[in-house]
Amino acid sequence: MYIYDFRLSKHTLFAGPRHGAQGFKEFQVLTRRHSNFLKIMCRDDQLITSSYFYGMLFNIIPLLGKTVQEVTANCNIEDLNQRSKEEFFRAVRRILM
Repeated sequence: MYIYDFRLSKHTLFAGPRHGAQGFKEFQVLTRRHSNFLKIMCRDDQLITSSYFYGMLFNIIPLLGKTVQEVTANCNIEDLNQRSKEEFFRAVRRILM
């Protein structure tokens, strides 16, 4: 299980694959190996771009599934705002290509 909580940050914009790779550890609240589930949370005033998600989740998404449907079945993104959800799906599609 991987849980990421961006609500802990005062920042409102998260962009770029390099920053996303750093955020992989920075915003990680919980990690349990051998559990293929992902939960991401952010505030309404925050935007997490697809490039940030790409850098952050590049190695995790393939563990969650081989299709967008399989990945989303193993994710809880209810606590992402609409714009960040759209960016998340864009990143998932890019990672699975």
